[in-house]
Amino acid sequence: MTRERSVGISVYGRTAKDIRELSIAADEAGFDALWLGEHIVLPLDYRTEHPMIDESGYKHIAGPLLTTETELVDPWTSLGAAAGATTRLRVATGVTVLSLRHPLFTASAAATLNEISNGRFLLGVGVGWLREELRRSEARLKVATVEPSRRLRSSV
Repeated sequence: MTRERSVGISVYGRTAKDIRELSIAADEAGFDALWLGEHIVLPLDYRTEHPMIDESGYKHIAGPLLTTETELVDPWTSLGAAAGATTRLRVATGVTVLSLRHPLFTASAAATLNEISNGRFLLGVGVGWLREELRRSEARLKVATVEPSRRLRSSV
């Protein structure tokens, strides 16, 4: 069985307008998907290392992933704009930090985005990797302090 290859774009640190324009160009160029990550708080003094390390120990990201210059856009509204501006490009959260979201709000947003995109939405979820963001987000959102992986399991 031969698998068809799929080529997507993972976008981070761009404005919502840039993401919309990029999605149009990607759709026209034949890319298969546009993936947007999510961070809702930018802790300037974070020390947590990004966990992207392959089997050999090679780090895919050198230096800080987030800086004061990083644009933090809402992936849901940005993907909605991308879906509305394209005809075949799949739009995806890569990843949304489900442990920081109420599951009913997430389900509603995902269903709406799937409808807007005519079924082209892909939901990528995770627990988050940036401990400082998780702590600050929970304090600001007044979310009960629960281990993120346990909250993810209960949200799914």
